[in-house]
Amino acid sequence: GAVLASGSKDNTIILWDVREYIKPPISAFFATLNEAETSQLSNYQLLDRLSSDVTDITALKLYYTLASVSYKAGEITETQRNDFVIKVLEAVPEKFKFDQEGDVVATVKSILRKAQKDGILDEHNYDKLDQLVENA
Repeated sequence: GAVLASGSKDNTIILWDVREYIKPPISAFFATLNEAETSQLSNYQLLDRLSSDVTDITALKLYYTLASVSYKAGEITETQRNDFVIKVLEAVPEKFKFDQEGDVVATVKSILRKAQKDGILDEHNYDKLDQLVENA
């Protein structure tokens, strides 16, 4: 939990909210991004390394953006962009934690629609991935 209880001899009990003192561990995705700042990785190499570390919505959005920007800047080809994004999207059902409210499913489906609009997914791949996410 995020509450710590302490007591004293005079029977005073204090409940402490410790959430502000707990820092979540840095994800492998962000650790790799941080490392990339000091190394001389090409965007192709960075996307390749990051692909296995996309395990949540925030990382997926950043990854998709990095792949798109790298393509638009001419640092990777359209085929490379498509391959990277499809590889990551195919891993979503096994790597992501899906919530009861369906927020993760809704967001992933939104990203699938964007990928189809951007020409990354054809109709067959879109339908296949949409079904995998729906069943996750």
